[in-house]
Amino acid sequence: MKKFISILLVAIMTLSFATVAFAEGETEAKKYTVYFVYDTKDGEKTDVFEVAYGTDLDEVAPKVESYVHPSDNTQLVKFDHWKTDNYASLKGQELYNLPAFVEKDGDVDGIRFEAVNKFVPNDFKNQTEDKIEDILGNIGLPETNPLEGMGDFFNTVVELVKKWFTLFMFYIRSFI
Repeated sequence: MKKFISILLVAIMTLSFATVAFAEGETEAKKYTVYFVYDTKDGEKTDVFEVAYGTDLDEVAPKVESYVHPSDNTQLVKFDHWKTDNYASLKGQELYNLPAFVEKDGDVDGIRFEAVNKFVPNDFKNQTEDKIEDILGNIGLPETNPLEGMGDFFNTVVELVKKWFTLFMFYIRSFI
């Protein structure tokens, strides 16, 4: 009997290696090129990234810093949003959140995003606002509302209390 079980185990172990033996090699994720064009205090800058389909472009996009206008010290140049003219479905849109392209979106190779700036007065309020945004951005606060699921939580608690009370009343009535 022991020999039969050991032969059976050897056969099962041999078949378990079949998944590894016939596994195909992993294919590399398809990539596309993204260009980010934006202004800095030193002039126009272009960052080029090779990204895989499905990558969140907000994570890849460079952080565009505010700067004082070179010819007018009373103006502060602040990043507002991105725009693109070489991708049909996004043409002419103000992009505050960049998309994550998937392979089925077609050939997005060479997509170019341009930063759109706004001009605000170079005063204490706007300078302070920039510094606070930088500090809060580095802390890593959640982008979503932290109280978003509280309604569901309280509904669940109320339902549990109702069930407990019903069971408690059933228990009390069983002795009456």
